[in-house]
Amino acid sequence: MRRLIFALSLALLANIAIAQQTLTVDLSKEIRPVTHCASGSLYGFTETLPTDVATMVAPLKPKVFANPAISGTGHQQPIGDALKVSARLVGTTAKVQVRLADILPGWPYKWPGLTSWLNQCTSIINAKKASGRTNYDGYEIWNEPYGTWNDANGSFHSALWKPTYDLIKKLDPTERIIGPSLAYYSSSQMKDFLTYCKANNCLPDVICWHQWGAAGFVDALNNYRALEVSLGISPRAVSINEYSSKTSDPYEGCPGYSVPFIAKFERHGVESACISWWHTAYPGRLGSLLTPSNQKGGGWYLYKWYGDMSGNMVQVTPPNDKSDGIDGFGCIDKTLNYASICIGGNYTGTVNVKINGIPATYGSKVKVTLDYVTWVNKDSPVSGTTAISSTSYNVSNNTITVPVNVSSNLYAYRVLVEPENVVVAPTIKITTPVNNAVFTAPATIPIDVTAADADGTISNIFYYVNDVLVQEEWVAPYAFNYTATNAGTYIIKAIATDNSGNKAEDIVTVKVNVPQGPYGGTPHAIPGKIELENFDVGGNAVAYSDNTPGSQVDPRPNFRTDEDVDIENCTDVGTGYNLGWTVAGEWLEYTVNVATAGKYTLTFRAACNGDGRTVSLSTNGTTIANTIAIPNTTGWQIWEDVTVSDVNLEAGVQTLRLTIGATDYVNLNYMSFTSQSLPPTTISLKTGWNLIGCPIDGSTDIAKALSSIWDKVEVVKNNDAFYNKSQSGFLNSLTKLNWSGGYLVKVSSNCELDWIVR
Repeated sequence: MRRLIFALSLALLANIAIAQQTLTVDLSKEIRPVTHCASGSLYGFTETLPTDVATMVAPLKPKVFANPAISGTGHQQPIGDALKVSARLVGTTAKVQVRLADILPGWPYKWPGLTSWLNQCTSIINAKKASGRTNYDGYEIWNEPYGTWNDANGSFHSALWKPTYDLIKKLDPTERIIGPSLAYYSSSQMKDFLTYCKANNCLPDVICWHQWGAAGFVDALNNYRALEVSLGISPRAVSINEYSSKTSDPYEGCPGYSVPFIAKFERHGVESACISWWHTAYPGRLGSLLTPSNQKGGGWYLYKWYGDMSGNMVQVTPPNDKSDGIDGFGCIDKTLNYASICIGGNYTGTVNVKINGIPATYGSKVKVTLDYVTWVNKDSPVSGTTAISSTSYNVSNNTITVPVNVSSNLYAYRVLVEPENVVVAPTIKITTPVNNAVFTAPATIPIDVTAADADGTISNIFYYVNDVLVQEEWVAPYAFNYTATNAGTYIIKAIATDNSGNKAEDIVTVKVNVPQGPYGGTPHAIPGKIELENFDVGGNAVAYSDNTPGSQVDPRPNFRTDEDVDIENCTDVGTGYNLGWTVAGEWLEYTVNVATAGKYTLTFRAACNGDGRTVSLSTNGTTIANTIAIPNTTGWQIWEDVTVSDVNLEAGVQTLRLTIGATDYVNLNYMSFTSQSLPPTTISLKTGWNLIGCPIDGSTDIAKALSSIWDKVEVVKNNDAFYNKSQSGFLNSLTKLNWSGGYLVKVSSNCELDWIVR
């Protein structure tokens, strides 16, 4: 009997062990800033719903809403017009994806023919641009193409995608394009799509598909990333603009089923995701987070917990990342001193939430608050969340374990971790200058500081510039002027100390530049070649605009190391340097001196490993070469010439601005200008006889015309006369060179003939 009881006891313990799950959170591993990537919804926001944006929508910090390009009679959706929604969302965190396919009526969509389709798209694009708003996420060209496109109309790729892509790039070239928006992830469909797009220069900026069930997402994403590598496609942002449970009819917006989606999207770097809408008759419900009567459901409170997150998302490891079982997502905010973890999934039982990496500043004890939110169905309101406990935990090796009893797979739970004994440090903020501000030497830099202490007083403020103490202040207002006489980078630090000796600091970095001017002091000559690393002096935001302070090049060449432009060693013919790591919208300026007004042929020496790259050139605010297409050279140091004709330039000193187009990353070595109206001013001659044509207007003395090589000239002749330098002058019958005349010139060695200025 004892043996039987013992055996039964072991079996019971084994069952209990199996029933328990462990979710591991590492607060020391921050995976990315909080963006609330999964907080959007499909058709979840309309022209009128939800009724109260401030209390129903804004607290969730929505990232993206997907909406029909136009709604109403004759279109797929009766309400939810993207442009009207964009206007309502001004002032929130949300952007709008414009679903162009919803221009059309019916399901599947009723195709009107390419001409009608492109005309309707043109109308939408022009209206979007005319709105002047910037809260658009991009154009989604089509929706679920392999189920809604009729192949009788031609290939989806060539008959619909490519013409629409080209239209958007023509009319709104800086806006993003989203696709293919598969109904579900299919490796074969995605591969066919990507292969076509890469071959035809029409890859979307954002890759999109719909995800039904959290369990399959990781394999889908891994497969997609492998396709990128195998096809030589640069990594794209991913948007899952429709997601819900496999059994999505009842569980759309359910807290328990939503947690694994959010967790995996955050863990694997999804840019945006939208809860689906298809399983309720009421749009404008934030993906069933609200009831039909616009009341908060249980899902709303989970997404409110998500919306409350700040700081950085942290690494959360579930028992099985490829399932819809227990999972979680969390953040840590080191400024506000808290960590928040949400858990849920298709599981009931005990979950041991092991939290590693608790900051030492939290002390030896932390307060853990545990809450949960219930859910019955998508149409039932929930009054709020429910508190379970508030408990003090001893921290051992920066770790605690919090057991959570998951009583229903429909519910979600939140674990909030805070220091138990909070030391209130002072606060300090350098309000002037702002970080990365730019000044021109000699510069007077005003430094203004605000400081406060919640449980005491500020004793003093110490100011440091490049780690040298430059000022001390004991009473407010805290402000003084610092004089920077030399160009360079200045790190300004202000440290506040309170009456208890607690300290806080704030740091800003500013740059002091010399006035803008040509690199080396002399404007680049046109006609001629300009090495693009020789951009003007003057610094970031003055002579160029570079989005990332410092250089991303490693190792960094020992050339112009005080600049933020990313300069690389170049392996092109002639070596030297090239511009790299260029980002859309960045620009550089070059002071030039154009010898003669007229048309020039512009040649860029460029390299890139991707499609869709462009650059533009302007002078004094006027575009002279717009959206110059850079071909995919298949490598970052595989160089090709890109030539543009009929570039008009005025004579004299002026500033050229080179701007990177809508797609990141193109390497640039140099640009050169050759006059189309006049022949080259310099030609190469070899030892012995050379045939030349004279480009100088009128008739010019032979010694003057050939002055640049006169010491090497031996004989000059044409069909009628000759000049021999070794014989007496009166014997020479050729004394002048005439415009457009042809001559044979004999020189003693190789040389460069530079014709005099016309």
